[in-house]
Parts: sequence; structure tokens; C-alpha cells
Amino acid sequence: MKAFRQANHDLNSEPESAASILQSVKEQELQFEQLTRELEAERQSVANQLERCKLGSETAR
Repeated sequence: MKAFRQANHDLNSEPESAASILQSVKEQELQFEQLTRELEAERQSVANQLERCKLGSETAR
């Protein structure tokens, strides 16, 4: 029981505020959105390269 009280005290002595948690989540959301945009741009680039390769091989026949 003493260990539980100590752990509970440790958790309560440095609580992370709801505002700081929300800020962290917002920052992570922005990072996720940025990575999603970059991934989509890369996917589009690869799709375009593949299409050019397909067109090139068709015209070479």
C-alpha cells in the first residue's frame, strides 16, 4: 500500500496539464498532416514516373 501511495504521489507531484497535452497532440497532428502531404507527393511522383515508363515502352514497340 505504501508503494501505491508513493507512486500516486509521484504522478500527482508533476502532473502534465491538459493544455500541454492538447498542445502536444496539435503539434503531432500538424506533423502527421505534413508527412501525409509529403507521402502523397512522393506517391504521385512515382505514379507519374511509372506512367512515363509505360508510355516509353509502348512507343518503343
